[in-house]
Amino acid sequence: MPTRRALIAAATAAPLTLAACGGEGEDEREQERDAADLEIARFLLGVEHVEAAFWREAESRGTLATAGAGEVVGAFARNEREHVTVLERWVRKLGGGRPRPPATALDAIFAAGAEEALASAASLENLSAAAYLGQINRVQDRNLVASLLAIHTVEGRQAAALNRIAGRGFSVGTSQLEGALPDGAFAEPMVMGDVRTALRRYTGARA
Repeated sequence: MPTRRALIAAATAAPLTLAACGGEGEDEREQERDAADLEIARFLLGVEHVEAAFWREAESRGTLATAGAGEVVGAFARNEREHVTVLERWVRKLGGGRPRPPATALDAIFAAGAEEALASAASLENLSAAAYLGQINRVQDRNLVASLLAIHTVEGRQAAALNRIAGRGFSVGTSQLEGALPDGAFAEPMVMGDVRTALRRYTGARA
C-alpha cells in the first residue's frame, strides 16, 4: 500500500505533468500558426516583388510620364520597395529564409505604349489590394495583421489614383481588376490561386 508521503508526491506531480502536456500542445499550435502566417507572408511578398519590379521598370523607362502619371511613379516605386522590406522581415521572423523574387515579363506591357502600361499598372494595384483582402482574415499574429492592413490601405489608395489617371474615373469596371470603384458596398477579396493566375500577365508564367 502506498505511503501517505507517496500519495502526496503523486498528487503534486500530476498537475505538473498535465501542465507540461498542455505546454507541448500550445507549442505545436503556435508552430502551426506561425507556419500559416509564413505562407501568407511569402505569398504577399511575391505579389510585392512583382509590383516593385513593375514600378522599377516604369521609373527607369519613363513610359508613364507621357500618360500623365509621371508625378506618382517615383513615390509608388518607393512604397513598393518598402513593402518588400517589411514582408521580408516578417518572413524571416516567422522562420522562413529569403525567397527568390519571381521572374517578371514586362517588356510587352511597356512596348504596347503608355496608355496600356498605365492601365496595366492600375489593374496591378487593384490586384494587390484584392490579394491582401483575401488573406488578412486568415492571419493569426495581430502585429502581422496591422502591417498588412497598413499596406493594404496604401495599395487601395494607389489603385484609386491610378484608375483616375487612367480615365476610369469613378466607374465600376467590367472586371474586378478594372474598376475604379468596387461593385457594391464591400470590396471582393481574391484567393491565392486567382491572384497567381492574374499575375501571369506580369510574370509570363504559363498555366
